[in-house]
Amino acid sequence: MVGLKLYYDLVSQPSRALFILLTHYKVPFQPVLTNIAKGENKTEEFKKISPFQKLPAAEDDGFPMIESVAILRYLARTKKLPDSFYPQDVKPQFKVDEFLEWHHQNIRLPLSMYFFQKWLIPNRLKLQPNEKAVANAKKDMEAALDGFEKVWLARGPFITGNDVTAADLWAACEIEQPRICGYNARVGRPNLTAWIERVKEHYNPVYDKTHGPLYKLEQLGKK
Repeated sequence: MVGLKLYYDLVSQPSRALFILLTHYKVPFQPVLTNIAKGENKTEEFKKISPFQKLPAAEDDGFPMIESVAILRYLARTKKLPDSFYPQDVKPQFKVDEFLEWHHQNIRLPLSMYFFQKWLIPNRLKLQPNEKAVANAKKDMEAALDGFEKVWLARGPFITGNDVTAADLWAACEIEQPRICGYNARVGRPNLTAWIERVKEHYNPVYDKTHGPLYKLEQLGKK
């Protein structure tokens, strides 16, 4: 049986979320490391799985899937994930989906733009960062993080209340990303700090292991 395959690179935020999900909840899968830096996601072969050649992607018995949140929902329906993680009851499920829909434009986009301007574009093009672009991206990112802390973390210990859900995992993996370029979202945000430590504790040891490449890049940037 072919089974489930995950195409991933741990530098990718949603790749980490899916990798942690599958490992922590002991869903059998074949990890297929697809190195972004080496362009392994840009091959014609990979395009058959992911037409936009982005990570993560997955296959289940040869059935190709893209978009991490769509893959999450598929896994919740087919792999018997805990109901607390992605509830089947319509109202608790809505609260998770409500955040995941908000997340894409309001956390992922501003944090990714800062990461691109501060680290990714300069490293790929071997140029100094555009300081004005970095400053503008940082302003947008910090406004997003402050709003996240004040609004979404006001409901309880986790985003939708008392249980760790997919919303927490997707948000935490995203919020860790700017550490690569020397920005730690925990600083000056006590509620966010306490929340992300709870998420980390829930998913360890796989949380730290999965974020290992990110932590290494963070340390390299400090030298």
